[in-house]
Amino acid sequence: MTRADQRLSKRTVSLVERLRVNPLASIPQACGRWAQTRAAYAGRHQLVWGIRAPH
Repeated sequence: MTRADQRLSKRTVSLVERLRVNPLASIPQACGRWAQTRAAYAGRHQLVWGIRAPH
């Protein structure tokens, strides 16, 4: 696993944990800070392709 993959995994877990606490929150509401919101949106295309990839 590359360093970028590790960062993406850590960000994804963090976002999912925040959304688990408040599932009706938007991404900006769940993130709370602008930097976290930007990171969530920046990683979303990688996350979507990771989910769509064959297992």
